[in-house]
Amino acid sequence: MGTFLMVYQTINTILKLVAMGEKIYQIFHPDKLNLAKVVSELENAITTILHQELTQAAIEEAQGVLQAGLDFINTDYQDAVTSGESEADIWALLSTGDGSNHLTAMEDQMDTMLQYSLDDDETVQTLPIYMLLAAACIALYQARARYAPDDTQKAAEIKNVTSYAQSCSDRVAAVIGQIQPARMGDVEPVKEDDHRKEYYFRDHWMSEDKMLKASYQPGPYCQCANSDVKSLVDSLHDMHVTLLQTGAQSDYQQLADLAFAVKPVGSCFGQCPERLVGDTDRYFGSSGGAWPPSTDGFAFQVTDFGSMISQSQQSQTFMATIVENPLPTPST
Repeated sequence: MGTFLMVYQTINTILKLVAMGEKIYQIFHPDKLNLAKVVSELENAITTILHQELTQAAIEEAQGVLQAGLDFINTDYQDAVTSGESEADIWALLSTGDGSNHLTAMEDQMDTMLQYSLDDDETVQTLPIYMLLAAACIALYQARARYAPDDTQKAAEIKNVTSYAQSCSDRVAAVIGQIQPARMGDVEPVKEDDHRKEYYFRDHWMSEDKMLKASYQPGPYCQCANSDVKSLVDSLHDMHVTLLQTGAQSDYQQLADLAFAVKPVGSCFGQCPERLVGDTDRYFGSSGGAWPPSTDGFAFQVTDFGSMISQSQQSQTFMATIVENPLPTPST
């Protein structure tokens, strides 16, 4: 099953190397960016985490343009640098012919993606490819700045670096700012089931069934107050929401520990059952609350969406670094 965590970790590896000024053909080396695998993970995550119908044509078109650009970087450009071609020849390679054509094609593809409105499914689905296209364009403009024939041309290339980094950061913020509230809005507040004598919450994004619940009539010897049980489910609900924002192992474990706790809650000193919380098997799946969450539980979807949010924020941090320092010292 595909995960946004893998997709965005790959993107952030690339952005970090761009921000550091790594050699461009090492940034996009297949060891660091297997585009086919990223796309496969992305397409699976779109259906399993976002629950959207896959707009495969849009992704495949962008993938083709990006792959052609990466092939140019990892063959033509790398060969020119490693074979010791003159700076003038490398500038010509980057600024005319294939170099210019691939850069223009990637820019055009990014412009196409920007035409999607924020509430279109294509927008969030193609965002990771958009970010990789931006990273490739930024890295190519950094290379052009290093081989520019004069200061005026160098300044123009650096301006493009900062412009694309800022535009990409703005796009990420806008898209995440659209999908995150929509996702959070499907988590309903804790409710009471008078018939079953329990508190519960639902997450309509994933299911119409109850997520986690706890009964305030768990047995004849338990003295848990109604308010104690509601407080327990309130905490589970809040931890669920937090996990949707962070995807962090620590937040997941805190939620699992509370859900599987054997201690009484609140002021109860009675003989409570082993566990008060119900539906943990469906929520956590076969992992039983252990890390990492298993793909057969709701917690996996919650965690991976949270990873997308937190990793996107990390991406914006790297892009801000590029805006502040558009031409870092190249690595040796």
